[in-house]
Amino acid sequence: MIILEMDIHNVVIIPKYNSSYAEGVARNTAKLVQKRGSNVYTISPFSVEKGIVLKHLDELSDKDIDLAIAVGGDGTTLRIVKA
Repeated sequence: MIILEMDIHNVVIIPKYNSSYAEGVARNTAKLVQKRGSNVYTISPFSVEKGIVLKHLDELSDKDIDLAIAVGGDGTTLRIVKA
């Protein structure tokens, strides 16, 4: 098994819009990411405990994001990529 070591300090997590299931998965993912010592960014209205909430997706462009996690489908992924 190959294990890659990466310095991941800033992570954005975006769940599928209006999906309580995706939001639950995103919250659990955020807890795991935060346990590793990484900052978690979310986009309003979604938020997580101890997370950094941005008002608009375009605010990501000036952040030093190491990893983006989309919890949903193609549309959710495209929202992140466009930012």
